[in-house]
Amino acid sequence: MSTSSIQQSTQNKTTLMARFHKFLQVIDFAQVLRQSNAYRVRGIKLTKLVSWILLTLFQRLTLNRSATPTAFSKKTVRNFLNDRHINWQRLVSLAGRNQIAGLSPFIDLRRKAALIIDDTLFKRAHSKKTELLANVYDHAAPQGQPRYVKGFRGLTIGWSDGNTFLPLNFALMSSDKAKNRIGREPQTTDQRTLAAQRYAQAKRHMNEVAVELVAQVLKTGVKASYVLFDSWYAYPKAFKQFQELGLAAVGRLKNTSKTYFKYRGRRYSVPMLFQRFKGSKYRIHDNYLYSTVVETDNEDHLRLKIVFIQNRTDKGHYIALATSKLSLTPEAVIQLYARRWQIECGFKTLKQYLQYDQTQTQSYDGLCGHVALTFLAYDLLAMIQRQENDPKTLGGIFYAANQFLADIPLLQAVKQLLFALAEHCEKTADFFITGLCSRFINSLPNDLQEIFHSNELVS
Repeated sequence: MSTSSIQQSTQNKTTLMARFHKFLQVIDFAQVLRQSNAYRVRGIKLTKLVSWILLTLFQRLTLNRSATPTAFSKKTVRNFLNDRHINWQRLVSLAGRNQIAGLSPFIDLRRKAALIIDDTLFKRAHSKKTELLANVYDHAAPQGQPRYVKGFRGLTIGWSDGNTFLPLNFALMSSDKAKNRIGREPQTTDQRTLAAQRYAQAKRHMNEVAVELVAQVLKTGVKASYVLFDSWYAYPKAFKQFQELGLAAVGRLKNTSKTYFKYRGRRYSVPMLFQRFKGSKYRIHDNYLYSTVVETDNEDHLRLKIVFIQNRTDKGHYIALATSKLSLTPEAVIQLYARRWQIECGFKTLKQYLQYDQTQTQSYDGLCGHVALTFLAYDLLAMIQRQENDPKTLGGIFYAANQFLADIPLLQAVKQLLFALAEHCEKTADFFITGLCSRFINSLPNDLQEIFHSNELVS
């Protein structure tokens, strides 16, 4: 490697670290830590400790396989992640809120922000001692694969302006059925503590927790006009609950015969309603099939607009979208729901690049801490992407940043080790090690011997 290349690499790494520290300033990380009940561990500043964890995530290393930090031990890192007093959900929410405030000058005022609800599988296939581990349903499993796997459901609340997606809240969901929980129960003596509430939340029904997490996000001051979700959360009661929170809901309805809506004085399920329109003389539009207003068949009697669109992946089927904001045009409903795909891309980035479900932690608190810090790493990528002139994907930005954190080549590491041993031998007159190193180098092929006998370090 030439001198100019070394200087350029050093400059790039310096630029990355500058961006990293700028990110911590944007989200006011020190204040966020204090507001989340996170304080110094053994006299060590948490900003340094968290910075080391985030850089480890960028190197795609687990805590066990990463190099031991110089300023503290790995045990200190584990104690920090396992701290029951830290409110990891609040940490993610406050960091996201501050980052949104930093992005506000770049957001078009005509764009309406939306919250997005979804969950992803957090696998723990080879662990039986993990706290609250459960057999959870994998609704994305391919045909013929097991539907139940060991792990958690990573319920996530995200924010989007149509351009940038940021995770704002989360909950690692176990199972609301005791027979499905196979991990040990966390030990706590006071059910009023934050940790006990977190454990209880993991064992509740996921749809109820989703509404609760959205309410927590709004309490931090995050502004949004809509909430988007797929068919797993699109039950009639949810539309009313989100409306009471001041959000217009847009979701995909299940094609089931168990849920009914009222249309012109009669009760219809979604399939029945579609068949009625299909058998009538209603005109099929260019961008959608049919659109109508119905009423929920429960005590709320909430009016919803349903838009039927063609399923692109299966021409013989349809997709039914619903919204509680009747003034939205069918095209606007479709456009808003399409924004929900951003959270799926976010899950891919978290799993493929940021070690989202790759950790040896067995405590439930430690798992929550790990997830929270992967979200912070994702926030950093999102900030860099928003500031870049080159429209790279988050994955591309990850690889560009990771180039500056790469390990040294094996040959260079071996040569540095031998040079260090030789220097030690010169100072201590240890002729045994000197002879051992010489015999090792002389046993190598001629081209490698020339490299080791040269006066320059190998790059």
